[in-house]
Amino acid sequence: GIIMDSTKYIIGMRTLKELQSLPLTKEIITLDEALSEFSGKLQFFVEVKLTKHVDIVEMANAVGEVLRKHSQSQTIVVDSFNAFLMNSISSRCQCVMAYDLPHKAPVTLQLLNDARQLGAKWVYAHHHVVDKKIIQMAHSEGLKIMVYTINTEKELMAFQKEWPDGIMTDTLSLHKFVTSD
Repeated sequence: GIIMDSTKYIIGMRTLKELQSLPLTKEIITLDEALSEFSGKLQFFVEVKLTKHVDIVEMANAVGEVLRKHSQSQTIVVDSFNAFLMNSISSRCQCVMAYDLPHKAPVTLQLLNDARQLGAKWVYAHHHVVDKKIIQMAHSEGLKIMVYTINTEKELMAFQKEWPDGIMTDTLSLHKFVTSD
């Protein structure tokens, strides 16, 4: 859910039209619209999360169709905690697959091997469980690693000895601390 003006809205069961009618959400666009509008301008990392209100097969079909339409002309990385959903979507599009490692769980060689066997090219892990050794271990397994959710300079600078391949943040101003090196 989301909270706006002290009111909690449960969004998992709402249609796009219902979401767009909520205060402050008129500019919500669909995944298809975002991929069309920003094609060639941005790299897309699409995280697919299940809710108890959505059928997994229906979601895989819907997301897979949209991504199939756009993945031929651009690189799209798709991730999920759900291996079935990840594999169902990957069978429908030419996307690069990523796998979310269990939240804040220690990263092990077995988890990295499991991700690779699922067809993942990327793994996502919480920044508290990632260090130089984990980044190198992921790379030795042929995987790129994305860390989340880094929102302070201190959290970001913990990686300056060995940068991960990607960083998720809610704090756009952190870009000034990262170079293209």
